[in-house]
Amino acid sequence: MTSYMQLKARVYYITRDQGLYNIHAYIEYGRRKEFLTFQTKKEIPEIILKYENPEEESKYYYPKVFITPIPSIRRIKQPIPLDGKFNLVAAYAKDIPPYVPLDKLIRVYKIRISEKNDKLQKMYVKGTCGSYVLNYNNNLKLESYNIKLRSYTINLRKANLDDLLRFIRDYFRNNQSNKDGEMKVDGTYIFIGEEENLSCKQSYIAPRDIKILEFYK
Repeated sequence: MTSYMQLKARVYYITRDQGLYNIHAYIEYGRRKEFLTFQTKKEIPEIILKYENPEEESKYYYPKVFITPIPSIRRIKQPIPLDGKFNLVAAYAKDIPPYVPLDKLIRVYKIRISEKNDKLQKMYVKGTCGSYVLNYNNNLKLESYNIKLRSYTINLRKANLDDLLRFIRDYFRNNQSNKDGEMKVDGTYIFIGEEENLSCKQSYIAPRDIKILEFYK
């Protein structure tokens, strides 16, 4: 049975209040929206902080930002501490499904991209695959979880590269400042799309679409 990561709690506005960041989000249930607020004392990375002063409707903002996992409904009516249990997720994608299959998600440890005639050709990735990749402590060694790195070759020749190219541009332009107390990247993930014949258990992958997700804690 396929497991999923839910990207349904969409951030739309960030405010400050006496040393706290209030991160305002909503969850859509059909035509109804539930609004909720998370709080953190940590500094928010610049690439996400653009939601503090939105100049246009935030649904058009890039990257899209979500909070995962989704809290229980009974907690929605009061501010929720972000630190410890929740992640901010920056999705470098024009569109992203609300349910991301974990068998199509690769956690990246090393990556190299080849190109020819100024066109991206392949990604060579060392990474991990499986439902546990979202849950383990990033400060512990992989051996503590009996996790082995896999080698992936991702053929980009037939893929829609719009999201990947935009990620490369924005990532290098908005890299973390490494300020004291700033949220840190807790993991970078490649989403290889929803095609049934693709799986992160395959060593050679030729997706039609590819998207990057970054988790912050």
